[in-house]
Amino acid sequence: MSLGRTPNHPLIVSGHFEPLSPSVPESVRGNQYGFVSTLSYFQCAGIGGGKADAFEVMLKTNTILTHSLEPGFIYYLSGKLIAMNDGSIPVLSYFENSVVRVCEASDTQPNFKSKTGAVGMGHVAKREEVVGSDEEGGNRLEVEIVHHDWDVQERCHRRFLVKYIIPSAKNLLKTHTLYVVGREAEIAGNLFALKCQAFSEERCDSHVNKNSFVPVLLLQPKGFGVSTDDPKGKRRASDAENDNGEDQSGSEKSDAMEIEEDNPPKAQATRATARKAILQAAAKRMKRL
Repeated sequence: MSLGRTPNHPLIVSGHFEPLSPSVPESVRGNQYGFVSTLSYFQCAGIGGGKADAFEVMLKTNTILTHSLEPGFIYYLSGKLIAMNDGSIPVLSYFENSVVRVCEASDTQPNFKSKTGAVGMGHVAKREEVVGSDEEGGNRLEVEIVHHDWDVQERCHRRFLVKYIIPSAKNLLKTHTLYVVGREAEIAGNLFALKCQAFSEERCDSHVNKNSFVPVLLLQPKGFGVSTDDPKGKRRASDAENDNGEDQSGSEKSDAMEIEEDNPPKAQATRATARKAILQAAAKRMKRL
């Protein structure tokens, strides 16, 4: 009889962070290695993209105690995020070899709002279809997924919920049926908000009241889709052409129209020539990406 084990379903996060205070080593005197913690924040623009919120996060790594992230600089790093739903500050355990100093923190720095990438895997606990305006993210599917990850410092498994936002775009609408309660799922997207009490970027050095919020991550997948190819590799040309049109977003369609206008097909061209032109336009778009 096999014993039940806690699944390993982490949330991998990568992005740019600015330290709010100098790094603090957490070790007894005489040790050369231990945990180093740095207070930072997520830059989020909300689901609609019209907000400018910042949410505290604790950056933590297990390395030599002389390791430090200096305030006043922007760092790129990646690691595993644990966001407990009990009001505590989320902890990002990053990998030391992933740290890159990008630039100085100033008014001329690049815009990093909602640019934090995340890849999460877990079991679907709840799903709900929501009807909303464009400012609220439009029609979408909200899915709550349970994650489990190992806390290196506390030496125990942590269980936390993450809410994912799957838009009702044409290239994502068919994926809504994949999220069944109890089924394992994996989603890649961007961090858009935290459901907790936010503080503006002008007050980044202030502390959040830990008793007044419950962090729930909101991620909106980009480019996440399901392959609808036939297993046997046989499809009708008309079906493939229709699916190709449905998988394009609004911006991609406009790009295709511009390319086709610059190089219009001849009047005597056949359907095969038209399909070839569409494929060439798609290849040009992929090269730009």
